[in-house]
Amino acid sequence: MAALTHIRRSPWPGKELAKGLAMNPMLKAVSGLILLFPLPTALQAHLRRFHNTLGAPRRVVPFDTHSTLAAPHSQDHEPVSMHTRGRLDVKLPLHFKRLAADELCFGDCAPFQPAPAWPRHPGTQSVRTGDVKLDDGSHTHGDLFVHGDLHIGHHARINGGITVDGDVKVGAGTHISGGIIARGTLFIGPGARVSGPLLSHRQVVLSPRSVIGLWHQPASVTAPKVLLDSGCRVFGCVAASEHGWAGSNVGSLQ
Repeated sequence: MAALTHIRRSPWPGKELAKGLAMNPMLKAVSGLILLFPLPTALQAHLRRFHNTLGAPRRVVPFDTHSTLAAPHSQDHEPVSMHTRGRLDVKLPLHFKRLAADELCFGDCAPFQPAPAWPRHPGTQSVRTGDVKLDDGSHTHGDLFVHGDLHIGHHARINGGITVDGDVKVGAGTHISGGIIARGTLFIGPGARVSGPLLSHRQVVLSPRSVIGLWHQPASVTAPKVLLDSGCRVFGCVAASEHGWAGSNVGSLQ
């Protein structure tokens, strides 16, 4: 079972009461009933969190703002599934099935610097047949549909969403204001940012310093196989139906 550490940003004045609850078996057994009575909001929050540690089937931590998730020592542990609020720092390596939080940080994440917002261009679409390559530093406005593979160069800008029949490779430092849907493998390069969701029918790979989603616009990363490198960040949810792995140098595992 994965280890979860909760870090509270402010001290709780009812610390002595918490110790009493933990030491008294009777109060521990009926802690769920205590929650039915009108108590101060801060006290209810800590009582609920205490109650959730009594063997709840799902690890849901709705009141903490900063938590850390670490894998068991065994390499054969079951895939982790977890939903929490606030920021979740994921220690590597980790075998997971589904992770969700306001902010997911995998391994050593650099301080986050928000990207400038871009105006959308509704109704603008481009449909291309065959493999497509966008040059380094290129700017594309509107949604892009590709019947083939798509290779996006470094430090490009795409103001819209992307739908591709084949594989997608996003170069380092590229910014995409929409989401990406791919039937093949979806590779996000180092330092690239995608504001919308990622969906692949095969595999998603996130490189170091890549960022998916925004604070005010959560996104999801979904594929049968998801590989996350140290330093990547997701605002929202990551789900792998077959195999989810967060570690170092995941590009070599493709």
